[in-house]
Amino acid sequence: MKKITFFFRAFVTCWLVHATIGQFQTVTYGGHTFSVSDNQLPWAEAVNACNANGQSLASVEDMEKDDILVQLFVEKLHTNVTMKGNSWISANEVSEGVWHWASLNKPTYYTRWFVGQPDDIENLNCVYMALNSLLYWRDANCSASMYFVCEGQPTTGSPVSSSLPSSTPGTSGAEIHVLETTLFLSIFMIIINSIHTYL
Repeated sequence: MKKITFFFRAFVTCWLVHATIGQFQTVTYGGHTFSVSDNQLPWAEAVNACNANGQSLASVEDMEKDDILVQLFVEKLHTNVTMKGNSWISANEVSEGVWHWASLNKPTYYTRWFVGQPDDIENLNCVYMALNSLLYWRDANCSASMYFVCEGQPTTGSPVSSSLPSSTPGTSGAEIHVLETTLFLSIFMIIINSIHTYL
């Protein structure tokens, strides 16, 4: 009976980890690598999911990076990776009117707020990029579930890479990674190896 319980717990753990992290589509362009989530999470869980993927929740600390995000996900240039909806970034309010990049642990000197934002309503302490508003920023309750964008080179999963030829319209030869998270299988194999020792 102990062995069955152990197998069951191992399976449930792997499934929960995979369900929480979800899958990402990853694109590298302009010296930056971004992974777009296919699932929606509250802000703090999005931070954890990016970290589990070897990345951090995206910080848009300058106009150059902001322009790259708009080119990729609004103008749909250089990639076929799509942002599915409003997406969390790492900016949050640490005290009234004071915003900082959680991923960088520094203030948000560069900002791109939508008109009337932040609107100083209590409990709207996290920032998302509004897809239908050209990625201008809005504040929201951190417990709301949204898509999210991670940045940095992912360490989990097995990226399936394909270089789009430069003759393809709108790609500029950007390398596109579609990242299928294989963390579930990796953890499961580790557990199976442990079980072999246990038995």
